[in-house]
Amino acid sequence: MVASPVRSLRDMVKPHDWFWTQHFWELLEQLKPLGFDHKNLIHDITLLLERREKYLMEIEQKQRRHYIEIDEYTTAEDIERASSMIRAAQGALRPPAEASKRDRLTALQCAVLYKNPNWTYQKLADHLKLGSEDTAKRYVEDGLKILEET
Repeated sequence: MVASPVRSLRDMVKPHDWFWTQHFWELLEQLKPLGFDHKNLIHDITLLLERREKYLMEIEQKQRRHYIEIDEYTTAEDIERASSMIRAAQGALRPPAEASKRDRLTALQCAVLYKNPNWTYQKLADHLKLGSEDTAKRYVEDGLKILEET
């Protein structure tokens, strides 16, 4: 790997900015012979660009997104390493996940059925193919938490 394939979405804006700036100056040159007052236009555009820059900085502060740039020299190992770098950076920004990985709808179904005295953890596990009584119990607990939240 020559350089890290991790890029920021902000990196993509730079060539785009140059393209429009170049076309803007070309347009001003074409308007000069027509007696166009370009000073007011430049002033207005400068204000717009300052506002845009402020907006982009706010976005970048709120959330910085990264992607992996892949070319013909990028190896699977490079991708894995870059992916780990991104996950590590995101992990530092995110609060620890407390949400269950269990299906919420199944958890709700388990909680509702378990409130009925005819249903046991084992019966839920068998009926919903959850594997074990212990798993069914965890689904019921998650479902009860979801019901409490609503």
